[in-house]
Amino acid sequence: MRTFLTYSGALIATSIVPLLNALAEVEEHTAHHQPSIIELVPSWINFSIYCALMYFILRKPLTAAWLKRVDSIAALVHQGEEEHAAADKDLREAKKQFSSLEANIRLLNEQIEAEAENESGLILKEAEEHAARLSAQTRELVAAESRATENAIKAELSERILSQALVKLQRQVTPESDKDCRAASINGLGALLQRN
Repeated sequence: MRTFLTYSGALIATSIVPLLNALAEVEEHTAHHQPSIIELVPSWINFSIYCALMYFILRKPLTAAWLKRVDSIAALVHQGEEEHAAADKDLREAKKQFSSLEANIRLLNEQIEAEAENESGLILKEAEEHAARLSAQTRELVAAESRATENAIKAELSERILSQALVKLQRQVTPESDKDCRAASINGLGALLQRN
């Protein structure tokens, strides 16, 4: 690119000086008289030779510069095409993933529902087992309390019966009746001894 600018600058600089000289000559001639076409032919021939000479001098560097410029543009176009193809590929993959994303979301929702159902089933089963254990413990506690209460009631009734029997015996047994009972016991014992 630098060589192109250098040659372009040289071309412009070398073409300006003869052009300015030609314009100065034309101005000089026009101040005195009007030039005819025939008088301008040598200037045109000189200018044509100059242009041909510049063409032969600058054709290879200009051609190389333009070819280099075309190659760089082609490389940029090729790179753009590759980036466009890569972007298209990424877009297709993103669309594919997006379409499979909905299926994955549905699958995940189904898995979550199944796991939630299993978990709720396990929690319900554990709750039922816990309730059954509590019920069994409650029945055992009620039975134990019932037995304890029954034993307490029996003990209290026994005490009352004994105390009432004692009171009744104390009322009924007098020293005379006791004497009669003892005599009957001794007689009964004597009869027993005689039988043996």
